[in-house]
Amino acid sequence: TASVHYGDTVLAEGLEVELEENVGGPFTKSGPGTLMLMATNTWCGATIVKDGVLTAGTDGAIPPATRLVLDGGTIDLGGFDFSFAGISGSGGTVVGGTAKIAGEWVVDGAELATNRMMKSFTTVSGDVEIEPGSRMRITGFDELDGAKVYRILRMAQGTLSGVENLVCDLPHGWRLLRSASGLAISKVKSVTVIVR
Repeated sequence: TASVHYGDTVLAEGLEVELEENVGGPFTKSGPGTLMLMATNTWCGATIVKDGVLTAGTDGAIPPATRLVLDGGTIDLGGFDFSFAGISGSGGTVVGGTAKIAGEWVVDGAELATNRMMKSFTTVSGDVEIEPGSRMRITGFDELDGAKVYRILRMAQGTLSGVENLVCDLPHGWRLLRSASGLAISKVKSVTVIVR
């Protein structure tokens, strides 16, 4: 069951949308207005919020371990706990709870490289918590320039907690930079010490 809002105006309520269970591919919320999910859902792809607000109206409205892609929209967690397999996209807002990162978070190095001119790969306003046992895997390191720092996640507002829980498998010479304001990777610069 879904309801569609535009600002404070309810455009449609009680819409019944039938999808097959465990349907492949992402779920995308685009266009202005609010879409509220009022049932347990089972899509298997990413949860993509491009515009407007996607609101969880019940526990289970967003399937566990889906990747959250914020491309300009807002996800309202409705006070429920949801775990995501990473956050990506150009940025967006998390309200109504904490987006928890659990499991494997895959980051595409080619996407990082093409987004290099942006201040960050993903900018989030809201609360993000990294759960114990979470692992980040970055693919496509051959696309990255070792002289640059690549910001994976930047917290514009809100809190990032649990950064110490994140394990990241990086090639030799690369390191994960963690702070309460975000996550980045860079190549370790070698230092030459001359003793006279």
